[in-house]
Amino acid sequence: MEGVDKEKVQRVVYEMSKGSKHLENEERKEAFIRQKIKHVRARAAKLSASDLSHYQKVAEKRILELEATRELSRIWLHVDMDAFYAAVETLTNSSLKGKPMAVGSMSMLFSFHC
Repeated sequence: MEGVDKEKVQRVVYEMSKGSKHLENEERKEAFIRQKIKHVRARAAKLSASDLSHYQKVAEKRILELEATRELSRIWLHVDMDAFYAAVETLTNSSLKGKPMAVGSMSMLFSFHC
């Protein structure tokens, strides 16, 4: 969408979310993940070429085992309805055309369409 200041929109969403339990939880999870990444990178740096070769062979063997037992008789379908609801609102209220739109409520923002 032309003319939309995406950084401003992100700032507004962040400011409205500040102090919420959801945002605090997301920040806690992000800090945990960053620490975990740091730990995994440190362990990976210590691996030798023979270690890498060994683990590559183990992974290839496991891939072959999984391929042999793969079940393809079912079909799974996931439908993201946020875009649908946003499109319906746009049809109902033409003044929304070309404007950023959030789907959800004030307590939980599910998706942002730009």
